[in-house]
Amino acid sequence: MDVFLLPSPAFVDQQLLIESRSRLLERLTVQQRPDIKTLRYWQEGPGYDRNLTKHSTVSAAIDYLHHHPVRR
Repeated sequence: MDVFLLPSPAFVDQQLLIESRSRLLERLTVQQRPDIKTLRYWQEGPGYDRNLTKHSTVSAAIDYLHHHPVRR
């Protein structure tokens, strides 16, 4: 099984979302402070960051994400 890693969503071009009038832009925009709005790609709160270096670990992480999607 080939595994292809996509660029982090942090690299999604905000301008593209604006130009395409994507509803996703509204869903990703959060009020960080009273005077600052920002895009948030990840769920707020503590995370479990780690580097995935083995093919089996990457595959297991993808399977987990596929079977446990984040719902808002």
